[in-house]
Amino acid sequence: MVQMRIFVRWVVAFLFCLGNTLAANCPDDIVRVVGRADGKPKVVYGRQAAFGGALDHVRRRKAVEAITPLDGCSELDPKAVGGAVVLAVRGNCSFLEKALAVQRAGGVGLLVYNNVTEEGPMCMAGGGNDPLVDTVTIPAVALSWDDGQTIADVGSSGGSVTISATAKHPLISCGLMWLIAVGTVTLASLWSGRDHSASRSALLNRSSGRSSGGESDTGGQAVVISEKTAVAFVVGASAMLLFLFLVLNKVVFYVLLGFFVVAATQSVAVLVAHVLAKFNSWFKNTTINIWGLGELNAAQAIAVPVALAVCITWAVTRNSHWSWILQDAIGVSLLVLALRLIRIPTLKVAAIMLPLFLLYDVFWVFIQPMISKHEKSVMVEVATAKGIDEFMPMVFRVPSIWDSGLGEYSILGYGDVLMPGLLVAYTRRLDLSMNRVGWRGYFPATVISYGVGLLLTYGAQYLKVGGGRGQPALLYLVPCTLGTVMVLSMMRSEFCLLMTHKCKRDGQEEDRRSDGVTDEEEQRTEAEAETTGLINRSS
Repeated sequence: MVQMRIFVRWVVAFLFCLGNTLAANCPDDIVRVVGRADGKPKVVYGRQAAFGGALDHVRRRKAVEAITPLDGCSELDPKAVGGAVVLAVRGNCSFLEKALAVQRAGGVGLLVYNNVTEEGPMCMAGGGNDPLVDTVTIPAVALSWDDGQTIADVGSSGGSVTISATAKHPLISCGLMWLIAVGTVTLASLWSGRDHSASRSALLNRSSGRSSGGESDTGGQAVVISEKTAVAFVVGASAMLLFLFLVLNKVVFYVLLGFFVVAATQSVAVLVAHVLAKFNSWFKNTTINIWGLGELNAAQAIAVPVALAVCITWAVTRNSHWSWILQDAIGVSLLVLALRLIRIPTLKVAAIMLPLFLLYDVFWVFIQPMISKHEKSVMVEVATAKGIDEFMPMVFRVPSIWDSGLGEYSILGYGDVLMPGLLVAYTRRLDLSMNRVGWRGYFPATVISYGVGLLLTYGAQYLKVGGGRGQPALLYLVPCTLGTVMVLSMMRSEFCLLMTHKCKRDGQEEDRRSDGVTDEEEQRTEAEAETTGLINRSS
């Protein structure tokens, strides 16, 4: 029964993420309430009541007043309530009676929070044919218990609130973020496989004395992660995160912004140049000599100024309401390039690195806030650039309409795409080297498992697992992706082969260089030769 209840809760969360919110006589309009105290915005979300006026006249800041008595079921003092948005608790009288009491006292809006701590915003239906429905002219919004306490804190600090309508369903934020992340991993993995095939063909041609038939456009500069490097990555990531938390200010942010723009320009240029070259061979075959840059083909000559224009436009307008579109497009290009250039050679490296990053993610999101004095997640604080009114550039962000814990944007760190993406890209190269197509390989199942892991992350965020501080996405992504590859390899009796690319069968050790590639050539092109020799053993 316990498992069944847990299953039902996840199903409910998933349905909510798809926007299938149904309630009799209750609108599904989601409303954003922004409370401001001491200059710091606190964003929560609620449901608009089926009765009451439009939200237009509360879009400017209004004082918020937590009334006495808190239920709002008796006559209110106009001196205390007049011109303010009133916060009341559910219970003791109908929603209509609360709204009319506030309206008679001169209030301009009503916020009613749930009196059950574990439930979200309730349906304020309005009483069907009650004639009093048409007499309510102020807007009314339902909040959860937690969000009601947040707005109460704003009121006790003498703050103000604004209320505005937003998207009807959470499909926009969670669905779009899911498509961006899964699409980026899929595109990068396919491209990494293409690079691998081209480099491997060139390697085999060189070993046989034939002319090279093709090269990847990454210039053979792939970086292969070793077991020691995997551990160093995690230690370095923790050190950098703590450093940014301690020293992050406007100056440090602008330095990071500068580095980001340089890297982004390069990645966008690579992507644009590749698209142009594929569109027409003229862009690839025509060369242009540019002062300071040397000889470039036409695709590169066009791509560089386009990339500069895109990245500089984003940097200048990064705080605009539409800038997230450019930021996410830049993020896609950056991660596609990173997943092409950075490679894991064996499943063993992934089995070391990914669990370590899972622990890193869980510690900084869940554990660290419980053992530190300020009780705030260092990772969330850095990711949202708290205190400097900026957005960190190294994240995907989509306008949020249901995650009240992180403000007005849902965010997904680059690491939540890059780390599992390294494994997904590895499976693509593995399938090509083993001549596996479709479900006979590892790549399709790993891509699907990554998408499932993201859906689990959304469900956990909705259920506020860990207190609603944000979710360590790798807690769900790593078991899904790494677990899928491990289970499949065990079922196919290929676990040892994927872990080391060297196994013993029938008492004979198999050397992974079974295709005639020499030691010198393998050392020079280790990244491209990472799965060499798997073909014979998998056929």
